[in-house]
Amino acid sequence: MMMNHGRWTVVMSVSAGLIAGVLSIVRLLLTNSSALSNLVWAEDGLFPLCVKAHNVVSCAIDPFAGYLLLLQRLVAWPISLFPLDTWPLATNVAAALLAAGTAVLAVLVLRANGCGVIASGFVGILPVVVPMMGFEAINATGSSYMLLMFVCALAICLPPQGKFPTALYAVGALVLALTIPSSAVLLLPLVFQAATKRIPIRSAAVIGV
Repeated sequence: MMMNHGRWTVVMSVSAGLIAGVLSIVRLLLTNSSALSNLVWAEDGLFPLCVKAHNVVSCAIDPFAGYLLLLQRLVAWPISLFPLDTWPLATNVAAALLAAGTAVLAVLVLRANGCGVIASGFVGILPVVVPMMGFEAINATGSSYMLLMFVCALAICLPPQGKFPTALYAVGALVLALTIPSSAVLLLPLVFQAATKRIPIRSAAVIGV
C-alpha cells in the first residue's frame, strides 16, 4: 500500500508539473502568439542584464524598488548565460519551469498531508488555470513570487502527517521572505497551526523567525 501511495504520488507530481508547464506556455501563446520568441518583461530582462554586467551575488543583494526578489534574481543567473537574442525564449522557458516546479511541490505537499491523488493534481495546476492577475503575470519569471506564496501557503495550512520537516519549511520560508515581504501574512496561519498543534511549536518558531 505504501509503495502504491509513493508511486502514485510520483506519477501525479510529474504529470501535474508537465501539464502546468505546457499550460503556462499555451496561455501566453493564446494571448500573444509572438511572445515566446519576441517578448521579455521589464524585470525578466533587467535582472539577467544586472548579472551579466556585474555578478549574481551583487545583483541578489541590491534592492529593486525596495524588494529583494531573490527567486527571480536566482533564476536570472542561468538566463544571463545565454546569448542576448535568445533571452525571450530563455525567460519564457524558465517561467514555464517555475510553473511546473510549483505544481510538483504542491502535489507533494498535499499528498504528504493525506490528500487524494486526483485532488492533489488539480490543485497543483491551479495557478496556471486560474489567472491571478493580468497579462503581465502570464508565464513571467517576475511573477514567480505568486507561485512561491501559493506553495508556502499550502504547506503551512496543510502540514504533513507524521514527522515534520522543519529544515525544509525554514528554507522555503526564508526564500519566500527574501522574495516578497508581504509573505509576513503567512505568520497568521502559522500561529494558528502551532496553537492547534498541527505544526510543532518549536518548528513554527523556527519558520516564523
